[in-house]
Amino acid sequence: GAALARLDRIDATGIDPRLADVTLVVASDVTNPLCGDRGAAATYGPQKGADATAVAELDAALVQYGHAIEKATGRLVADIPGAGAAVGTTAGLLGFTNAVVRPGVEVVGELVGLAAALEVADLVITGEGRADEQTLQGKAAMGVASLARQRNTPVVLLCGALGPGATALDAALALTVVQPVMDAPLDLATAMAQTPRLLEAAAYRLARTIGIGLELARP
Repeated sequence: GAALARLDRIDATGIDPRLADVTLVVASDVTNPLCGDRGAAATYGPQKGADATAVAELDAALVQYGHAIEKATGRLVADIPGAGAAVGTTAGLLGFTNAVVRPGVEVVGELVGLAAALEVADLVITGEGRADEQTLQGKAAMGVASLARQRNTPVVLLCGALGPGATALDAALALTVVQPVMDAPLDLATAMAQTPRLLEAAAYRLARTIGIGLELARP
């Protein structure tokens, strides 16, 4: 990634001309731009072990990458929501093809008939590996929850763990309950190895909670 800082120009003459007649749909679960405080490096670099110095270096390289795309195509794509997905792969697709970006949950939801299933659901249970502030930024769990809440259906998010900014999820009206599945202090490797047990136990606790609610609701 840092090598992009030395990028001067992109030669686009070799692009297959047939791409001009193809519509590409980029299914993306994030809305981050290419660069800046919410860009690819700042958002995802620390997750992969990058410190502040490395994040600044990578972000500067992505700025140069965005300039090169603009110079080659005349398209200013760096600030488009989702351009930072897959560390700038989407920026390249937006710059050199007729690609459009759509939320991944919408694309998959249409393919599997999610809207029709939600019409007859009394409760929606969705999931995510770690629930944090990024959950609110177009992740699949929030997409499912938003569709469900349009129908006033309660939504439970089961997650492996709570991360930074998870308290913001409490204010998200689309989610009724956010529940981590871990039932004891576990390192990541152990938790992943015990996933079936943890999910089964979490589902049991959830069912008991629902049962209590039904009892209280009886006249």
